[in-house]
Amino acid sequence: MNQNKWKRLFFLLLGFNVAMILLISISLFILLNKPIEEKEREEELLYENRDGISFQIETNKRDLNRMINHYIEENFGNIDYHISLKDRVELYGILSIFGLTVDLKMTFEPVVLNNGDLELHQKDMYVGKLQVSPSLVLKLIKSSYQFPNWVMIEPNKEKVYLSIRHLELKSDMKVRIKQFDLREDRIKISLQVPI
Repeated sequence: MNQNKWKRLFFLLLGFNVAMILLISISLFILLNKPIEEKEREEELLYENRDGISFQIETNKRDLNRMINHYIEENFGNIDYHISLKDRVELYGILSIFGLTVDLKMTFEPVVLNNGDLELHQKDMYVGKLQVSPSLVLKLIKSSYQFPNWVMIEPNKEKVYLSIRHLELKSDMKVRIKQFDLREDRIKISLQVPI
């Protein structure tokens, strides 16, 4: 009888250990395989709950266009480019090819990412009056100029990735894009100001 008691206790303890291992394994599996949206929402909550205040800013193409070109002029005076926000993002500039300077026009379709960054997908590109391969021109631009680390030119994907979250602003403020609808002229930005 005493032997059956120890057997039952042993199997009870073994069952408890197996149940705990299963519970821990399932919990880890669920945590590690959270949907991306949940992870990004948690990251957003961390962003909003840091020691700071979050301001929601709404603007329009005209005002944002002025600010972008002022920023380019102030921080990259050596770059012969300017931005025009219309139904798409348009970039105008001068490109040097074999010692010749030619006009450049690129149009991009903006895509807001869940993390607050912005991707600019290449749509049209003209060098002079010729329509040319976007990847070739993006390679030339990437190799010709030094861009800040938050601007990533990806010639093979024919896009420019703007890591807005890593944009360095005065007073350690952080920015995220919430909406960037150029056709409807609705632009919403979240500004995190440390306190």
